[in-house]
Amino acid sequence: MSLDRTVAISRETEVHELARRVSQQVFMADTIAEASDIIETQNPDLIIFDRRFSPHLDRFLTTAERISDAPVVIVGTDDEDTDSIAQLKEMGVYDYLRGK
Repeated sequence: MSLDRTVAISRETEVHELARRVSQQVFMADTIAEASDIIETQNPDLIIFDRRFSPHLDRFLTTAERISDAPVVIVGTDDEDTDSIAQLKEMGVYDYLRGK
């Protein structure tokens, strides 16, 4: 599977590598504001959001929904809390990937 454009919102190398594996063009963002600017100008096919930014997830999802149709996928740690995963999906997150 290859997508044209993916925005990776993370400072983690593993998340950047994941984005590179699935997309032809990858745009990296270290902050929510930077990600919003990239999403607005690049119209990505996928947004990968590092769970470490989750305190800002509500605000980010609201912004992302307003400016893009791209699904948001969360990459997290070994979080086994199915309640929090269900809450993420209720908020509009397309999917959740667990890391090692």
